Amino acid sequence: MIVSAALAVALMFAADPSPASSTPQPDAAKPAAESEKDRIICKREHEVGSNRRKKICRTVQEWNHIRDQSQGAMRDADRASPNSQSSGPL
Repeated sequence: MIVSAALAVALMFAADPSPASSTPQPDAAKPAAESEKDRIICKREHEVGSNRRKKICRTVQEWNHIRDQSQGAMRDADRASPNSQSSGPL
C-alpha cells in the first residue's frame, strides 16, 4: 500500500514538471550569429605525455581563435624554414 502511494506521488510529479525544471527557452533578443559563437563544443583530446584523453569544452569562437592561431604559427614556421618551397629558387 505504501509502495503504491509512493509510486502514485512519483508519477504525479513526473507528469507535471515544474517551470524551474523545464529547459530554458533561447533568448529571442540574441541574433543568431551571436548565439552560434556562444555555443559550447566539447572535444576529447590527448594530453601531452599521456595516452589518456581529456574532455575540453570551449565556445565556437574560442575554438576558431585557437585554430586561426595554430594555422598562423604553421604558416610562419613554413616561411621561416630554409627548405620551404615558397622561398623561391636557391
